[in-house]
Amino acid sequence: MHELFPNWMNKVSPQIDEARLTARWNAAKKVADEANEAGILALAEQALNLSSAATETVRVSARLADTTYVSEDDALELSALAAGALASLMTTNSRKGETAAASVRAGLFGRSSSKGMTQDLRRLADAAIQRISEEDRKDAVVPTWAGKAITDVTGKQAVVVDLSTTHTLVLDAAQATINSVKAQFQKFTDALSKMSSLQKESSDLAYLLVSQYSFVAGKVISSMSASDAAFCSSRDLFNATQFTSTLPAFEASLAMLLRPAKLSKKAVTLSQAVSGLDGEIRQAIISNSVVFPKILPLHFAVLKCQEVSGGETWAPAFETVTGLKSSLSQTPEELAAQFYLESILIWHLEG
Repeated sequence: MHELFPNWMNKVSPQIDEARLTARWNAAKKVADEANEAGILALAEQALNLSSAATETVRVSARLADTTYVSEDDALELSALAAGALASLMTTNSRKGETAAASVRAGLFGRSSSKGMTQDLRRLADAAIQRISEEDRKDAVVPTWAGKAITDVTGKQAVVVDLSTTHTLVLDAAQATINSVKAQFQKFTDALSKMSSLQKESSDLAYLLVSQYSFVAGKVISSMSASDAAFCSSRDLFNATQFTSTLPAFEASLAMLLRPAKLSKKAVTLSQAVSGLDGEIRQAIISNSVVFPKILPLHFAVLKCQEVSGGETWAPAFETVTGLKSSLSQTPEELAAQFYLESILIWHLEG
């Protein structure tokens, strides 16, 4: 059981006993183990009180784990169970763990009232994103090549008189050798592939930082507005990412990329940032896979803006769906970090 789960459940039921607490954790763990990427984003919405997208999945699991579970007025408990599932996932060094962590971070965008369980989840997400990112990029170890020895089979043959049995032993040894070589060759090629990905990611990132050039926009960052630079730099950094986890210290990398942009630290409203995007840039960064707009608000805003061919008439629909104000002020660095996290999540959703 995650160490924070009892604290969350005590907010729901201060008198909860150990047996029921364990049953609730088992329910949360089952939901986590069975969730796909879309299910994880739904859990994030539930845990952060953005929607009840995961309600039935979580509720069914809770009922199966504890027949005394009461479904009436259980919104707070469902959020705690969803948070437990996310916490369970974020302890793993897996793609699902990264999805859980990035979902929490992205879902908190523009929502400053982060306290209690939500604050705990933010802290867990930050730690998980960094840990998984570093784990994914550990140096690849090329295994020592070693063929399968068949000396034990040779020894058996020495005491076998029957030719048929000897023949069978030789065939078994040959197959074992082939299987061993195949397994070792797979490890060898996996290690080389990872080494190649590490080298490409490092060189691409270095080139972006040194050149200060955006491939998405096709121009140097110093010639772009801060808002355009935020979205383009974010997409450039995402394109350089070779693993399914975020780049280590991606926020620091984005800050360095945005340094030449004019007013890169001055806050702008979402309406100004999205509506002011160059039309070609907006077309280049748009995504139609925004099925969780509350977790992916910037991609949703760009999509809505593109649907009305620019301008600010997209704002009312955006505000209604996401619960965020288009007048929300963010620095270009904050916009870039959010757009990068959202891009990682969309990559996960698209498989």
